[in-house]
Amino acid sequence: MPILTCNVAGIADIGPTRRALCRALHERRAGDDQVDAVALVASELMTNAIMYGTPPLAISISTASGPCESGPVTVAVSDHGELDPVRRDPGTNGRPGGYGLNLVSAASSSWGVRPIGEGAKEVWAVVPAE
Repeated sequence: MPILTCNVAGIADIGPTRRALCRALHERRAGDDQVDAVALVASELMTNAIMYGTPPLAISISTASGPCESGPVTVAVSDHGELDPVRRDPGTNGRPGGYGLNLVSAASSSWGVRPIGEGAKEVWAVVPAE
């Protein structure tokens, strides 16, 4: 069951989008820990899509059914970039970053990438209920 879908044009959209996601989850009785985890996952996936993907970008959150308090929330970010995200060790080869997908993995029960059309992909993560 879709909860919210937003277009993301750039870094400046991450904060407002995250706040909108949190409001929508609180309205559906998600617990604070789950809301925090969804906000973290959403921020990381949006940042990766902006840095490495190709516009247009969109984010959606959804549940299997019913209120959030009874089940997981799926966060999905789509873009038109050809590169799939790669989980790497932070600071590899002296490069900054590398924390994003490690955080996504820690905050979710599963995550992955799926094609959603020609040249487009969706990176998704499932955040369990508390």
